[in-house]
Amino acid sequence: MMQDSFIRESIPNTNLNFNKDYDFSYFNDRFLDHNSAISSKYVNEDCLFNSLNSDINVTALSSNIQSLPSKYDSLLNFLAVAESKNCCFDIVALQEIWQLRDESLFQLNDYIYFGSERKKSRGGGVGFFVKSNLGAKKLKTSSIFIENIFESLVLELTLSSKEKVIIVNIYRPNNHKILSQKDQFTEFFRAYDELLNRVSQLHRPIFIFADMNIDLLKIRQNDHAKLLLDASASVGLTQIITKATRIQGTSFSLIDHIFTNVEDSWSAVLTDSFSDHFSTICHIANRSKKSANPVKKVRSFTQDNFEKFHTFLSHSSWQSVFASTCPEEAWQNFWNLFYTAFDLHFPFKIIKPNKGFIPIKGFMTPGLLVSRKEKLKLDLKRKTIPSEENKISYKSYLAVYNKTIKLSKKRYFEDKFAKFSGNPKKTWDTINEISNKANSKSVFPDFIEFEGKFINSSTKMADSFNDYFSQAGVKVAESVGISKHSFKEFLPPPQSNSFYFAPLNFEDVRNAIKCLKDKKSTDINNVSVNFLLKYEFLLSFPLAHIFNLSIEKGIFPSGLKTSKVIPVFKKEGSINDIQNFRPIAMVNTFGKVLEKIMAFRLTNFLNRNNFFYENQFGFTEGRGTNEAILKIVNFISESLNQGDYCIGIFLDIKKCFDTIPHDILLLKLENYGIRGILNDWFKSFLSNREKMVLVNGVLSSVSACADISVLQGSILGVLLFLIFINDFMNVSDLLKILYADDSSCLASGPDLKELETLVNKELQKISLWFKCNKLVLNDKKSKCMLFSVKRKKENINLFLNNNDLDEFDEKKLLPLEQITNNSKEPFIRVLGFHINETLDIQDHGSILASKLAKAVFLLNRVKHLMSLKTMKMLYYAHFHSHLSFCSMFFPMFSQKMLNRINILQKKAIRAVAKSSPKAHTNKLFFRLEILPLNLLIDFNLLQFMHRYINHKVPETFANTWPTIFERNNNMRDLRRSGEFYIKLCHYEKLKRHPLFNLPKKWNELKDPVKFMLDCIGFKSSLKKFLLNHIDISECKDPFCYTCGKVTQPVY
Repeated sequence: MMQDSFIRESIPNTNLNFNKDYDFSYFNDRFLDHNSAISSKYVNEDCLFNSLNSDINVTALSSNIQSLPSKYDSLLNFLAVAESKNCCFDIVALQEIWQLRDESLFQLNDYIYFGSERKKSRGGGVGFFVKSNLGAKKLKTSSIFIENIFESLVLELTLSSKEKVIIVNIYRPNNHKILSQKDQFTEFFRAYDELLNRVSQLHRPIFIFADMNIDLLKIRQNDHAKLLLDASASVGLTQIITKATRIQGTSFSLIDHIFTNVEDSWSAVLTDSFSDHFSTICHIANRSKKSANPVKKVRSFTQDNFEKFHTFLSHSSWQSVFASTCPEEAWQNFWNLFYTAFDLHFPFKIIKPNKGFIPIKGFMTPGLLVSRKEKLKLDLKRKTIPSEENKISYKSYLAVYNKTIKLSKKRYFEDKFAKFSGNPKKTWDTINEISNKANSKSVFPDFIEFEGKFINSSTKMADSFNDYFSQAGVKVAESVGISKHSFKEFLPPPQSNSFYFAPLNFEDVRNAIKCLKDKKSTDINNVSVNFLLKYEFLLSFPLAHIFNLSIEKGIFPSGLKTSKVIPVFKKEGSINDIQNFRPIAMVNTFGKVLEKIMAFRLTNFLNRNNFFYENQFGFTEGRGTNEAILKIVNFISESLNQGDYCIGIFLDIKKCFDTIPHDILLLKLENYGIRGILNDWFKSFLSNREKMVLVNGVLSSVSACADISVLQGSILGVLLFLIFINDFMNVSDLLKILYADDSSCLASGPDLKELETLVNKELQKISLWFKCNKLVLNDKKSKCMLFSVKRKKENINLFLNNNDLDEFDEKKLLPLEQITNNSKEPFIRVLGFHINETLDIQDHGSILASKLAKAVFLLNRVKHLMSLKTMKMLYYAHFHSHLSFCSMFFPMFSQKMLNRINILQKKAIRAVAKSSPKAHTNKLFFRLEILPLNLLIDFNLLQFMHRYINHKVPETFANTWPTIFERNNNMRDLRRSGEFYIKLCHYEKLKRHPLFNLPKKWNELKDPVKFMLDCIGFKSSLKKFLLNHIDISECKDPFCYTCGKVTQPVY
């Protein structure tokens, strides 16, 4: 154990890592960023010395030492013990060093000391001990030191690879003798933003070691923690310390931080420390290490090959195909001819990765590649013959070279945008390329755990996934209990009309191919939609004949039934756990065309017969997540306004797409009018399918698909699932809102006990429906919530009841977890929207703010390379897309949350306009024709109401907001009769809810624009109207820093 260290005998170190109260990653995954995989661990000395990796170039230790003069011997002893264990700390960052008076008394062998101390008071201060071989130098122009407010020190290191790294040390005192806490935080964040602005402009890897006395474990209650993360994320910095760093009895906090823009940085918290703070540790890795890339075998898709294949197809008569009267034979004849030519014209070739396995960027022209070689020659000459002339020559050439690259990069992207101006997909691809997302692949682990074994071979992983996907749905289906009831009890009367499939012609097939998404991802035979689109005219004739035979005979050709399955991580739980992956089927590309045609015609038939449940919002035209969430929120708001309790049940179905019994599905299809030969066709489509799983370019062996799958990822799979679950609407009197498999059930009433009894009875009916349909509800993931305006918070006891209606077995009662504000995760995520028991959406706002902060970082990173037009496209793609989602609910935010989001939008606008970090934004919004937050909210609210008036919203919203004229039974034509009647709202908070706010906003709109009938014209005119309400007059603030009326503080 470290000598003279601060001892905590009451803390069992072995148990610290398992206590979620101490773990910020628990909050981070659930509260801020669902894609986060950052986690640090507690270690003691022995564990630390055994775990440090000698292959990592630089290791840093940070600690609040609380007086270096008094703890110097402890620090010296610790470093000596570490080195005796072959464990070296290259950087030691210290906070609260206090005044040293004589630095020569506190030197460490082979370290150089850098420090910044207070001049006017004792305490505080920051310092670094840095290994002499790292070439550290102090960056005075980047450092900011304001005593008792913001004390920092910035150094630049040069690693052995000649890479530059910026390290920052920050200390924020917890109190100030003169300033209020509010003013102190205001000055702190002003200085922090300024420091971030300075160091981010250096374009280096950054590590910030800090004791800011801001507790991230209290992020839900602490606005300063949210602001800290927002500010850091806006320049690409992530907090990598996830454990409490100060524990005293029952009190604990995470106030010591490490922020970095380097991915995959290892970090830990050392429990043997120098003060009442734990020390933090991280690795600063040399990112010049190369990773091996396997040799690839790919088809040679060259323009010349495409043209030759086109010539071949144009001369093909397909005589053997048209002569066939059996769909299996017709398909096989087509495939033999097609694939022989395909294999001949597009042979496999071996792809060897270029040096470093990094593809040459498109903006690196041949001239620039030559210039790069010249630059390297000059650099070598400068190093081998270090004269002043060679040094100046190299620097001059480097400046011109870097400037040319920037211009080339800018021209390259501008040309791509101009070239693809009429192609939305290509435009998005270019946007993703700018954002370094063009070639991003789904996350995949180095190993997986399956049946108690750790597997790292790609071949074995592929086979393991294949086995798991084959078994998973079957195991769930086998867990369904036996019921005396039948699924037929819930079906509506048989549909009198029968589905008729008219014969296809050439144009039907051609149009179906054109409607497919232009993707380059290939099926099991290496054929992509992108490839098929090149030859849609030539292939539509034989395909129309094959498809007509398929429908006519009720046979789906077996050659179209083999799928390539891609395991996709759910972004929940461990990435090494095979259970946290879902199978996405990439079906045969030609079969996808037939699926598209069948789905289109079947959907039209079902719509003509008003088949779909009115509150089914998933994968149906004109309906989406916004409408589904609005239906839920409106029901809860109405209940609360009446003073009632409202209970929400949010159901999760286990392996829903992999547990649909085909026999029940086919009987349901027959009941709904899909009869005879077409029912046989669907039976053939679903049966005897095969799959192969692809992992790291390696395919598994072929295996049969279970007869309970509708293929997640196929076109017909989603539609068949919606058909299967549609009679769920008949099972209960609860309001049921569905988005595909996401089911929300709601009920309200004035008496809680009666309501609880009612809901439990309805839950038994719901459980019975799932049982009869051989589906399984996940009692661990299904949740319930009680909404109420009453101050007294009450508990409810709800159960998934697997008993039949006339039996009772207590063992079949599965309790539902009630989510309250005291829960570890105090909200429920409904279709990407986060609500809690008071219908408070502040949690949603915090999650949104973290996404917006990352978008601000992206905009700042590329603003110097892109034109204004391109920056606006990036703004709409990466910032506005998040900001506009569910924006009709933003009035429910607190003013503090609105201010937080507003600040982030202003930062984004300044980045788009390439303005100074503190520029006034009103003129920028007006010039860019972008609506500021308050007007954007109004814009989306008014757009919805315009659609409502013109009957462009789902019918389930009919009569939600009657006009005054309708309210008076059309009897009295009053002056305001055309306005909406606004219900009496009994609670001030509810006035900001859409149920009351939507009609109010429409009534307040006095401009003639509201009388336009055309939705597109209304949208355009409304935006112009709102833009004209932006105040672009000169600033009249006599104390405005931006305008220069008051001198800004110099940091």
